[in-house]
Parts: sequence; structure tokens; C-alpha cells
Amino acid sequence: MLTSLSQRTRLLIEIKSRKPDRVSGRSAELTNKVVSAVTCLPDGIQANIYILSFDPDVLIRANQVAPQLQYVLNTDGSGDWCVPVANLMRGDPALDCMAAICLERKILSKEAITWARKRGLQVFTYSCNTRPQVAQALDLGVDGIMSDKPGWLVGLVRG
Repeated sequence: MLTSLSQRTRLLIEIKSRKPDRVSGRSAELTNKVVSAVTCLPDGIQANIYILSFDPDVLIRANQVAPQLQYVLNTDGSGDWCVPVANLMRGDPALDCMAAICLERKILSKEAITWARKRGLQVFTYSCNTRPQVAQALDLGVDGIMSDKPGWLVGLVRG
């Protein structure tokens, strides 16, 4: 299934991580399974797959196993493991293995995008569910937009 879908579009696979999952080792187990599934695919297919998480430790762990994959650090500026944008812009070491950052649309800004571009990072945003939200993201020049209404978003962008 990953092979079929990744030939048509980029795939974003998010690894969820909660405190109990970290303590129990479940986050590490899940991370290993996701990385294993993706690294079994041909290189051309791997290039269309991004692994995302709000937990930088998940992404750092995955990068240690498979540095050839593309990792995306999600942030909304809060949460248990979430890295605040201000920390990212000060040079958080969690970014060293990232291909992109994914910012919640409410914290998306020109300054954050300029900073990311200087670091060679792509910028994604979520969850854009209205025309004005999508327009703002496009005006700021994001590389990817996530929505709770993907069919609607595809129609809007194509139109």
C-alpha cells in the first residue's frame, strides 16, 4: 500500500508519542516498526515519505537507525514534548536531522518560514480547513498544507 500511494503523492506518517508510551517503551517499538516498514521500500519510494512527530526523541531515534529518511518535527508551541518555535529558532539540536518543520497554522509566520529556509528546511502547516487559512499558508510560501478535509483542499488548490 505504501508503494502504491507514494508513487502518486508524498506520504506523511506521523508517529504519536505520549508519556506512558515513552515510559513503557511503546514509542520506541512503534518508531522501529515504522522505520523498518519504510526502509524496506525502494529508495525512489522512500524519497516521497516523511516521518513526522511532535516528539523530537522519536525522530532522533529514527534518524539514528535510518538517516536516509526524511523527518519532520511538528510543533504547535505547547504540549508534553513539543518544541516551542522560539527554541527551534535559537538552534534546538533536535533539528539537526530534520528535513522539515510542520507548524500549526496559528503559529505560522513569515519569520519562522524565513528562518527555516535559511536552515534548508521545508515548511508544512496544519490544519487548514478554510479558504482564508489555505490562502494565508500559500501566501507565506509553505511547502505542504494539511487539512482535515483533504478532498476539499485538493479541489481548492487545483481550482
